[in-house]
This record gives sequence, structure tokens and C-alpha cells, in this order.
Amino acid sequence: LAIRGLYFYEVGDMVKSRECAEKSLALDPRYHLALILVTGIGLESGSDGKSLLNVYFLDGDNLKDGFKENHLAVIYRTIGQCYLKDNAYDEAIDYFEKSLALDPLDDATLSLIGSSVMTKAIGANKQIIHFHENLTPEKETMIKTAIDYFNKSLELTARNRNIKSRVTTRANLSLCHMLLGEYDNAYNVTDISDASLTEYEVLLKSKASAAYQKGSFAEAADLLSKVHDVTCQDVINEALAILHGSRENKENEAVDIIDNFLQKETSNHDDRAHINYLKLDILLALKDKDRRLRGLQDIETSSLP
Repeated sequence: LAIRGLYFYEVGDMVKSRECAEKSLALDPRYHLALILVTGIGLESGSDGKSLLNVYFLDGDNLKDGFKENHLAVIYRTIGQCYLKDNAYDEAIDYFEKSLALDPLDDATLSLIGSSVMTKAIGANKQIIHFHENLTPEKETMIKTAIDYFNKSLELTARNRNIKSRVTTRANLSLCHMLLGEYDNAYNVTDISDASLTEYEVLLKSKASAAYQKGSFAEAADLLSKVHDVTCQDVINEALAILHGSRENKENEAVDIIDNFLQKETSNHDDRAHINYLKLDILLALKDKDRRLRGLQDIETSSLP
């Protein structure tokens, strides 16, 4: 049943996957594969970590008697992910370290420790770009610790050829260098030479962000133009990169990019309002009066608050 659930998970049918995992746990509440599967589905579907822990891991500190050592390492990692989902960083790190003690060569656990340390250092500060300007020695040490964990993870993923894990780790490593104000390093670690579109788009965005901070605005805009799963923030970043560059008719080009995004059915009301404010600023700077008036009429009909 758990194997069947894993198959449904891989093909994207989370409902059937969860059903199989739950049926498997009804037969054996300590079957490690079913526990990992049902918890992973819960985390991906937005469940908070505490509720998953209460249902599946009430005795998280007393698990040793129920699992083989190699299975226990993955269980500890899964519990750590539940704590990480709830921003309980110290508890998450504690379980990741328990997992690592049993399986020191697990690249995913090393990367998760790095993520926990990095996210704890960031805290409630959302100003990532200017983070380094107010960096305390304690937070600098934490971020450098995270970098060490990410680098160790990458050494292992290179051997294991774990592409998905390597992508996430490299994106986080780039972010750490951004937090330290090391934009050249942030740029260099986002190698996309062997990029596959589905897994590497996060790296395209990371590389674009680093290029922007380096002042390579044309490259940043070019990288963002290759992103397929485009968000409102991606469009704003691409438009800003174009506006800061030296292209001819850059204002018109930025407006065109925004309009293309707004025409898609996937853009919701909040996105439209957010991006229209940027469009308004650009239109007011346009010398082409007709284009400016058409743009302002479009904004008026879009119910900008």
C-alpha cells in the first residue's frame, strides 16, 4: 500500500497517495515509508507541523525501539521538517542533528540544517537585499555556518547526482551570500549550465537577483525572461531590471512585459493591483502621450484601488 501511495505521489495524485499511506498505517502504525509519505503530503498541502507531529509522532523522543537505525534517521529528519514548517528552528535542528548522527552522508539533512540556521538568522527581517548593512556578528556567524552546511551537502549531491536537492541547496547558498552582501559569490554559485526548466527556475531567479545587485541589469532581465512559471514579483523584478538598464524604449518594453502578465488568467486581483502601481509610475514617465493615455485607461478599467 505504501509503495502504491508513493507511485501516486510521484504522478501528482495526492488524494490517492494519502489514502494508501493512511491504509498502510492502519495496518502498521510504525511503517516508516508510510509515515514519511503521509507527513510529506501534509507539509506540502499546508498542514502545520504541530498537527502532523500530534497525529503521527506523539512519542518523538522515544522512537528508537520501533525502527531500524537507517529508517530512524529518515524519521528524525521528517520530524525536523515538521518543526521547521512551524519556524521552531532549534527543535528542527535538534532532530536534523539526530538524523545526521545516524546517517552522516545524507545530503538532504545537511541542507535542511543549513536552511534552518539561515532562516533563523533572517528572522522577521524581510529586507534581504540590505540585510548585510545591519548584520550583527552573531547573525554573520550563523549565515557562515549555513554556508558550510550547504557546501557539505553539495559535495554529496555531486556524488549522488541528486539534481533536485542540488538545485534547492545552491539557491539557498546563493541567498546566504546575498545576505552577506557577497553578490559575486551569490552569482557564481548559481550555475545553470545543465538547467532543466522545471527544477532550475529557482536558480534562474537566484542568478537574476545576484546579477541585478551586481549592476548587470541586462543579464538580470534576460534571465527572468526565461522563467516559465512567472509570479507577480518576477514580472516586477524584470521590469525594474529593464528600467535600470540602458535599452532603447525601455519604458515601453517594461510596460509590455507588465501588460502580458496582466492578460493572463492566472493573475489575481492582488497581483493586478500590486503591479499596476509600478505600471502607473512608468506610464507617468513616458514621453509617448498616446501610449500613456492608453495605459492609464487600462489601469482605470482594472479597478486599481
